[in-house]
Amino acid sequence: MSAVFFVITAIAAIWSIVRYEILHRELVGVLPPQFQDLEMSRYALSVYALDPATPLSLQAEYMKVLYVSCALPLGVSLALFASGNLALGWLCLAGFCWAGYFTFKSRNTYRENCFRVRDATEG
Repeated sequence: MSAVFFVITAIAAIWSIVRYEILHRELVGVLPPQFQDLEMSRYALSVYALDPATPLSLQAEYMKVLYVSCALPLGVSLALFASGNLALGWLCLAGFCWAGYFTFKSRNTYRENCFRVRDATEG
């Protein structure tokens, strides 16, 4: 059973990494000039991905990547629990809680941006 959890988590991790890279390359053009270098843009992506100036479609893609990335520690935790490694399972579960907290904060920022755009188009 633990192998199933590891395989599902690995597939999700690969999907998340690929989507993150695609999103990273799309966002480079939106970033300020000092961060448009591919090397420097890695550090600015998480800040500028949810900036109100970033198009909502890119923000939505960023949130999808965050949701999957948030679930990765949970998958690893379940695999470790299924294999009998309780200590590392609890550690990964704590990582899931930490990732969930920051994903929830990012989700709130994304929702505020959606409301801001909706209010601007209605008003």
